[in-house]
Order: sequence, then structure tokens, then C-alpha cells
Amino acid sequence: MLFLKNKGLLFLILAVLLIVVLSFAIKFNQNQQSITGNKVILKEIDSLLPLLEAKNITSSDFAHLSQLVGRDEYAKPEIFELQALSDDKEYSHIGHGLGFLYQYVKTGVEPLCPGHALAHYYVFMKHGQIDLAADSLNDSKSDFGLWIQNLIVKKDTNMTEINEFENGFHDAVIQIDSGNSSASEKQIFYFADTVCA
Repeated sequence: MLFLKNKGLLFLILAVLLIVVLSFAIKFNQNQQSITGNKVILKEIDSLLPLLEAKNITSSDFAHLSQLVGRDEYAKPEIFELQALSDDKEYSHIGHGLGFLYQYVKTGVEPLCPGHALAHYYVFMKHGQIDLAADSLNDSKSDFGLWIQNLIVKKDTNMTEINEFENGFHDAVIQIDSGNSSASEKQIFYFADTVCA
């Protein structure tokens, strides 16, 4: 009789453990699902545009969007950058970031934009955001080679412009590596407006 009681208790404990493990697995899976084509997220991005246009967007305005993207490896850090840019009132860079995020959610393809990342390096350095600047510089450097390859494959690529950008990019990285972490607004916008691949 004692064996049956212990067996029943053991069964109950195993059932409870199974329920707990399954609930964690379901929650984890929900956070790992693809956000590609998610109309709710796309609509939330669109809802931020009037605030951006009015130059009245704050980091807290991204809270719902951040929640919607869960732990997506591209979207989550992008939103974190957008929040930092909004704290620094860097509205044009927020606009670029929202555009890239929108395209990513719509297509599922991460944009390769080493110029954009390099521009963010300079913007974050200007505002003393050293860690975000370092992340942007690393992204810029790591995306550059594949970016060039992708553009070469495209038939409508203007190789003269790409070569000019490549030279400017390498010059900027040399300057950064030698300790010069600033650039003119004209240089920053040049990098920010460079085509993505």
C-alpha cells in the first residue's frame, strides 16, 4: 500500500514537472518565432512615423515595438539603438533605422549597410555612447566584405560610386583606428545614405 501511495506521489510530481517544462518550452518557442511578415509589428513601426516626423519621439515610444519583436537577434538590438538615438534627438538616423527595421520585418532579410553602421559609430561617439559606437563599428567592418560582394553581383551597381565609398570607408576606419573618432555632419550623412545590399 505504501508503494502505491509513493508511486502516486511520484506520478503527481512528474506530471507537475512536465507541465512546468512544457510551459517554459512554449514560452521560449513563442519568443523564438520568426517576425517576418508580422503585420502587427509593421503597423507598430508605421505608428511611430508621425512621432518621428513631429520630432517628438522618445525612447519609451519603442517599448511596445520592443515587446513585439521578442528576442529577435536583428530587431532587438536595432530597437535598442533607436531608443538611444531618440534620447540624443538624432531624428534622421531614427528614420533610417525604422526603414531598415520595417524592411527586415517585411522580408526577413537583414540589410547589409556598413555605411549606415559607420555613421552610427560617429553619432554614438558624439553623444558619448561608447559601447554602442563600438558595436556599430564592429558591425560596419564585419558587413563590409559581403556588402561589396553583393553589390558586385547586382547588374545595376555603379562601380565608380562603390569604389569611392570603399576608399572613403577605409580612410575613415584608418582614422578611427588611429584615434580620430569624429567626422563632419557631411561625412556622417554620406555614410548614412550609402546604398545597402
